[in-house]
Amino acid sequence: MRKEECVELFKRIPESMHPQVNLVLRNGFVLAIETIARFEPTYLVFRGREGGTSDEGRAFFVPYEEICYIRIERAVRLGELKKMYGEAGYVD
Repeated sequence: MRKEECVELFKRIPESMHPQVNLVLRNGFVLAIETIARFEPTYLVFRGREGGTSDEGRAFFVPYEEICYIRIERAVRLGELKKMYGEAGYVD
């Protein structure tokens, strides 16, 4: 994933939902985001934890090219997804 794609996705996801976001890396490893600190030119800086652990508050510096996809770790209504893309009035 490129920096532009990551930044665009995080602009769409409400900041209140960022602690529910997981990054899945190309090797299948999962990182749970607590707070994003910076979008650097080649990597993302955030506080969080490794998937499957309770070790919170760790710092991560993840190259964008290692991110396979971004997932919201909870059930998301279709209306919420539509709202992220500017579609209003949708009831699910």
